[in-house]
Amino acid sequence: LGSGSYYLLVSASYSYNGQSVEQQYSVPIYVSQSSGNLYLKLSPSVIYYQVLNGLTLNVTNPLDVPIYNISLRLLYPQSLIQLSQSEFYIEKIPPHSSYLINLSAFSSQQVNGILGIGVIGSYRLGNGLTDYVDANLTLTMTGLIRLEILSPNFSYANGTVTFNGVLLNSGNAQANNVIIYYPGGSQYIGQVPA
Repeated sequence: LGSGSYYLLVSASYSYNGQSVEQQYSVPIYVSQSSGNLYLKLSPSVIYYQVLNGLTLNVTNPLDVPIYNISLRLLYPQSLIQLSQSEFYIEKIPPHSSYLINLSAFSSQQVNGILGIGVIGSYRLGNGLTDYVDANLTLTMTGLIRLEILSPNFSYANGTVTFNGVLLNSGNAQANNVIIYYPGGSQYIGQVPA
């Protein structure tokens, strides 16, 4: 496979309240090729829109010799995402070592999907030759679901367990197919709006 984002179709079957349920999910798979003699990785691979996200760009030298004067530039759709920094200079990365670059990312757009980020640049090998970087990285952008149960309360009367509480989604995306599990049972809630 070439570098890029691919989708894997996953099916899940289970029984809930005596009924068979089958759901299918499309899971993103990220494939990246090494870029020259550098390995690049952006993590985490999922960011949330309308939330300030921390990212780390890991630049790894897999060689037995150091590399020098590493210059990198990130190319990304600025209409969808803002990064705290897009150009980097690293003086030296020792053999079999990594250099971590911390970034902040923010998107005001409510967009779910794959976001491509190009990396271009150059660096000098120990023998004085220059090599170039041309790589593609991907991020998945989605809404944040943050569920909390406030003021949980259990009671037991006449052989029945009762659970009460306030379910709050303090994220920015609706939660679907929510089931609350508690000691002695579960309750299907369904959708919980943000």
